[in-house]
Amino acid sequence: MAKFLVVGDATVDQMYFVEEFPDPGTEVSAYRSTLEPGGSGGTVATVLARLGNETAIATRVGSDPFADVALRNLVASGVDISRVQRDDRLQNSAVRLTAGWQLNARDSVKVFVGTGISTRTGTDFDTVSLAWQRRWGGGL
Repeated sequence: MAKFLVVGDATVDQMYFVEEFPDPGTEVSAYRSTLEPGGSGGTVATVLARLGNETAIATRVGSDPFADVALRNLVASGVDISRVQRDDRLQNSAVRLTAGWQLNARDSVKVFVGTGISTRTGTDFDTVSLAWQRRWGGGL
């Protein structure tokens, strides 16, 4: 097999599995959740290693629990993490909030707000986005 050195971010994808998407203004419970390798570099390195290739990753991660999970996932997949830098000033986690308001039977507005620290650039970020949701028909 081939040898690869992947350069890119290594994060954790948080996935929640639901039977159906909630209607605006409602909630549903996830029947399963998982933490999987994430980030462009982490995902590529994981897939290459799982395919049997000799794979290493060069990245910088923080000192938070998500960084520990990200590195554990990479090692479990067979990725060499000896080129990973740990930086106590950074975190791999981010906080996101989603809120929605029902306007009428078909229309709702959703607001997404996020904040965190980018491990790639070492800079703080804040995001705000607004989405208009139109429901067409009786279901998804």
